[in-house]
Amino acid sequence: MTVYFGRSPVSCQLTPWGKEYGRGLGELAALDVRFVEIGSRLLLPYEGRIAQWKEKLEKEYQAVSGVFEFGHFANWAKRREIYLHHDRLARLLLAAGIDMVILGPGIRLSRSCGIEDQRNMLAMITEIHKRYSYYGIRAGIHPHRSHCICTSEEVEYVMERTPPDLGLVPDTGHLAEAGADIRELMGRYVSRTLAVHLKDAREVREDEESRTSSGRRMRYTELGGGELPLSSILRTLREYKYAGYMTLEMDETLLPPAEAVKVSLSVLNKA
Repeated sequence: MTVYFGRSPVSCQLTPWGKEYGRGLGELAALDVRFVEIGSRLLLPYEGRIAQWKEKLEKEYQAVSGVFEFGHFANWAKRREIYLHHDRLARLLLAAGIDMVILGPGIRLSRSCGIEDQRNMLAMITEIHKRYSYYGIRAGIHPHRSHCICTSEEVEYVMERTPPDLGLVPDTGHLAEAGADIRELMGRYVSRTLAVHLKDAREVREDEESRTSSGRRMRYTELGGGELPLSSILRTLREYKYAGYMTLEMDETLLPPAEAVKVSLSVLNKA
């Protein structure tokens, strides 16, 4: 049995388990979460021996919903090296039977972004997307705090100027941090949304400021542990008949990963 929210299969990032990802696969399987999202650093060591990776998944009856990788869209100077890396990863995803890559835009390299910078970024996004498409891999941009694509305006700029089959992977926590209208953005691009990174978030307290990254406004939590209007967000996705992955991301919760997932699933079941 696989957990669903409406028409959407529920997935979970393996990142919180770190090197103990094997234990994470088992704990998620016990919760009937049969899809996982992984980082490319977990998959790349299996290049040339992908059968071993598949055996690990089959042992726990798991499948990979997508692989996260940085796009480095603002690094025009190293574009050729970046293109070759994504071409390599695309071939590996094909061999592994994984059909989606989630692209973090990459760190913002300068405070200002001129017209030439924007054109270069769009050119890199288009080229990287083309390389994944060649191998039948769906690519989705994941707007991210402190990255070169983060705000609603930046998301709109890119989505309106890139191929319509380039997807979007919005994150409730990062969008909240950017001050975005989460419901409006998801509603506008629901047809291009491949997955939703789902987490709760709350304002950083004064006693936490020294322990968080500079400029952080929000701390991310398990579902129900923050202040986001989750019921409204989830209702919007239902209204638009969203059927992509709902990926739980528990990277900052204070609970053990499996417990955070269990609590979050309970919130989803009641939504």
